[in-house]
Amino acid sequence: MNRVPALTRRALLAFAAALATSAHAQTPFPNGPIKLIVPFPAGGTADFVARLAGERLSARLNVPVIVDNRVGVNGNIATEAVARAPADGQTLLLGSTANLVINPSLYKKVNFDTLKDFAPIAMLAAAPNVLVVHPQLKVGSVAELVAAAKARPGTIRFASGGNGSTGHLAGEMFQQATGTQMLHVPYRGGPQAVTDLIGGQVDLLFFTVPTVMPHVHSGKLKALAVTSPKRSAVLPELPTIAEAGVKGFDATPWFGLLAPAATPRPVIDRLAQEIARAWNDEGVKQKLALQGAEAWITTPEQFTTQLKADLARWPEAVKRSGATID
Repeated sequence: MNRVPALTRRALLAFAAALATSAHAQTPFPNGPIKLIVPFPAGGTADFVARLAGERLSARLNVPVIVDNRVGVNGNIATEAVARAPADGQTLLLGSTANLVINPSLYKKVNFDTLKDFAPIAMLAAAPNVLVVHPQLKVGSVAELVAAAKARPGTIRFASGGNGSTGHLAGEMFQQATGTQMLHVPYRGGPQAVTDLIGGQVDLLFFTVPTVMPHVHSGKLKALAVTSPKRSAVLPELPTIAEAGVKGFDATPWFGLLAPAATPRPVIDRLAQEIARAWNDEGVKQKLALQGAEAWITTPEQFTTQLKADLARWPEAVKRSGATID
């Protein structure tokens, strides 16, 4: 009976393992439908951005991209599901400032780590809020608002769609940056906050472009500035809060595409390249503009840099506000 020498046997086993690894690495991508999990309900800006990205990726990759809206625990359930999904590029997450940056500070415990559990692919859109006031406040600029707030500390009422929302935290950042003190009035959702602002029950609000601008055009509200660091392509006539005198102010909500952390880099690069090609299209930019959003075209590295910067900025506003959800 012939015996294979131990050294040869080990070499054969190593060769077989290498073949298996090579075969796995060469598994084509995509090899079936891609699931894009969205931690928000259908019908909003996040859902629109996800469906537009899914439609364009599907056309470029020649596979279906299925948008799966999974709401619950303010987006944490969907986010955790993608963190634990197979790292093959077939399951993706629509990430946002809310679920990836704010939630880890807002909740005492979340079962994901934004930087460790996800591989950023590309940012998709910036959706700056607009600072709007009721005409009864009688301020026509950010400087006048700051002066009024300093003259009457704790009496100017700023509304939001809820504790820990981007509108709430933009207000907290504004107070910190200007040395003012206003009274926060949280609502259970943005629509009621906007309704009460129009009715004069509150004085100001940081909220989304599509929701507030029709009321600005009708004269019911007055827009003072946008919360992004540069002027919005959607509202180029409005200054930024930073331009209006609050240096360095940036409270820009965004949406982006991510995969589970261990997803192979060639898959990440392929997805990033395809979304960049799809997003560099005037039709896409126009559709996003109708939602008050601006297309962002980034590399995975640029997305990572933005995540790190925001994880240093927004959680500090959460801490100062004292907001918690559990």
